[in-house]
Amino acid sequence: LYGAVVVVSLLDQTGIEADLAEAYETYTRLIADARLSFVAFDFHEICKGGKYENISVLLQQVKADLAEHGFFHMAADGRTAVAQQSGVMRTNCLD
Repeated sequence: LYGAVVVVSLLDQTGIEADLAEAYETYTRLIADARLSFVAFDFHEICKGGKYENISVLLQQVKADLAEHGFFHMAADGRTAVAQQSGVMRTNCLD
């Protein structure tokens, strides 16, 4: 329905979230669909200490997907689609 789907897990890869992160990745990968990909990004570890600029690491990982998915753009008349989006990013975290 949504085209290509990139699942981005922001769960911790260690500690109390590790089991959930592992299960989420395992079950996502069991879906044998070439249009589905999984990216694990341990947000708390990579951006700890308020270093939110490190989100650039994640952006580099999904840059090609974002470009390929494009975006939806409706003309000012509200009736004409100027551009169509061909995929989505699905993010999650425990917070």
